Amino acid sequence: MDTTASISVDQPRVIVPIVGQLDHAQQLGDYITQTLPILTVKFFENPEAAAGMDDEFADPATFIPVCILSSSVGNVDDAIDTLAARPGFDETRFILVTTRSTHDDLARSLDGGQILSVMTDPVTDQVLTRQIARRLTRWVTYRHPDEPWSKGIFDQADNLITDGAAEFSRQLKMTSGELATHMLEIIEEVLGPRPRLELP
Repeated sequence: MDTTASISVDQPRVIVPIVGQLDHAQQLGDYITQTLPILTVKFFENPEAAAGMDDEFADPATFIPVCILSSSVGNVDDAIDTLAARPGFDETRFILVTTRSTHDDLARSLDGGQILSVMTDPVTDQVLTRQIARRLTRWVTYRHPDEPWSKGIFDQADNLITDGAAEFSRQLKMTSGELATHMLEIIEEVLGPRPRLELP
């Protein structure tokens, strides 16, 4: 099952896999593609099912800049290792959506810079999609700055996140302690209590 946006012929195919069980996965996929029409969302029950798409994901015109991973997949490091080893996932960063209060299975992925963020389930479609948009702006800026399609992707993603610019400007005037406290309050107000990660 997938939710596919119309993409112009001069654009690459940009896929966001959702791997594992999320109660609102279809709703989330619909929201992502309505808000960021450049994206195609695909759903997989587990990492092995996604890894079975080698032929499709290895297409040089297909990119996977971000993958949403549910904690239902079990050991997160193992799941990310399985996916990262497959064609098409070499530029992928992972958003973990978790129902657990703590994680002790993220050390390798964090050390390798593969984790983009960790969010508590339920997470709002809007917050998760803004995180994807931020990833897209960085991805095209640093990975594909000279591609003819990069500006279109950047503009689409940047339009979604620019309404936070005024708030960011205010935050720049805070001390580091004030900023940390303020950001934590905002995050937990929107997303609820955040998981605490246990790392060796």
